[in-house]
Amino acid sequence: SGTVDATNASFEQKDTFVKKPGIPAKADVHGTFRPQHTPNEGITLDKIDVTLHALTATGTGRVLPFPPSPGMEFNFDAKTPLKPWNDLLPAMAPFALSGDATVKLRVAGATTPGATPQISGTASFTHLGATLVDMPKLVSDGEGTATFTDKTAHIKGARFRIGDSRFVMDTDVASFTPMQATFKVTSDQVNRPDVQAPVPGAKPFPRPEVFRQVVATGSMKETAPRVVENTVTVTSQSGCVSNIDYTDLTAKLRVLPEITHIDSYSAKTMGGTVTGSGTFEPKTPRFDITSKVENVNLAEYFRYKYPELSNVLVGKLSGDIQLAGSGSQWEQLAKTLTGKGGAVVLEGSLLNMNIANQIMASIQSIPLVPTDLTSRMKARDPKLFSQNTTAFKNLSSKFTIANGKIQVPDLKLATSDFSLNGDGWFSLAKEMNVNSTLTISKKLASDLVAEVPAAKYLLSPDGSIDVPLALTGGVLKPAIKVDSSAMTAKFQKAMMTQGQQQLQDKMKSGLKDLLGGSKKPAPADTVKH
Repeated sequence: SGTVDATNASFEQKDTFVKKPGIPAKADVHGTFRPQHTPNEGITLDKIDVTLHALTATGTGRVLPFPPSPGMEFNFDAKTPLKPWNDLLPAMAPFALSGDATVKLRVAGATTPGATPQISGTASFTHLGATLVDMPKLVSDGEGTATFTDKTAHIKGARFRIGDSRFVMDTDVASFTPMQATFKVTSDQVNRPDVQAPVPGAKPFPRPEVFRQVVATGSMKETAPRVVENTVTVTSQSGCVSNIDYTDLTAKLRVLPEITHIDSYSAKTMGGTVTGSGTFEPKTPRFDITSKVENVNLAEYFRYKYPELSNVLVGKLSGDIQLAGSGSQWEQLAKTLTGKGGAVVLEGSLLNMNIANQIMASIQSIPLVPTDLTSRMKARDPKLFSQNTTAFKNLSSKFTIANGKIQVPDLKLATSDFSLNGDGWFSLAKEMNVNSTLTISKKLASDLVAEVPAAKYLLSPDGSIDVPLALTGGVLKPAIKVDSSAMTAKFQKAMMTQGQQQLQDKMKSGLKDLLGGSKKPAPADTVKH
């Protein structure tokens, strides 16, 4: 019988276990010693009461101190709160574990100086709590059972909460030093604010952001002391992000302390699909994202994202977009936002806007154009001018983003009655300035000439008419203005050109008659015989 007290002793296994002097380490033992070469030689311990830091345990054991193979084996039943162990286990310290554990532990190995004991057992956890890197809410209500050794661990079906989101986790730790592990986490519903902090000062979305039927599988690898790289594949059957509904979300991520690499992502949303890749630096914060959008319903996008634009434009959007920027608030982001790409909207409409009406109203300001031109054109084509929309076949442009503006050097709009080619910009403050050329179709040009005969001087060889046009002001309701001075100059030039051509034709005809000696035909014989 006796007491072993190592409270004032120290022990360190680098990056795995550190005991400093003063941390309780005491064992009360009762057993039997049998000399070498006698039956059951060595020390048999029938009862061991152990205190190690916050852990209390009872157990049994054997110690064989004699050569040729001195060794030991102990078995314990123990219980402990987890929080104090953050001081002794460096790998646990960053997670700030809390809660309670019951442990069945086996310690075995050689008793020679410097030998590392082999540790194995099971541990059951209740009321588990922890802090995860870059996670806004704490882990709580954790419970589960782990089997472990001094180098590995396995957890099956552990349950825990982060904020109000509930999870189930399986984990296999192949090595504690360096840390190497694989994991699978599932959840019926994850509330985004539980796992990702909102941008400071950002307005809350009208609808909660949630991910449903989530599965995250991946691996964890320590690439440097306390630098862990996570490789994760996340899937979600449905959800709502930034007030946008989605289905079939998949994302592949590589998460490092300073940067998250989004190797790929894809989702079905708003009747179409969105795919892409990029990077995100949470501490800056800075992002660089490339996206491909296919057949997204703009009406649905605007309704959920920018309601003020829902009465401006509808159609199916496809495009390639690259965006980069930094800043924790929109005012900062707008100053740094850069990007490029191209987009097309098919079979759409400009709502609450009849471009044909506005064009005719502008043309009326040109000299020689009757003031009732619009009403005359309405009579010829009531459908075109009566609708409060402008339907188009496609709207497309390449674009660049910088200095708070979206530059559109080749904006194109095509309808059955006219097409538009423009060059200008849209600001992030929803202002626009686009100079363009409107090409009126052959049919509409013919109707215009019927009402304004002088317009024939503006006809192109194919029978259409080109009109220089400016769109300025607010995106929600831009001002459309015809460049009347340019139109007048074009009209005058066409008249002069046609006049010169007629004069040249007459001169050529006269010269031909003079040189060819052409004779006038004899008058018809009207005498009756």
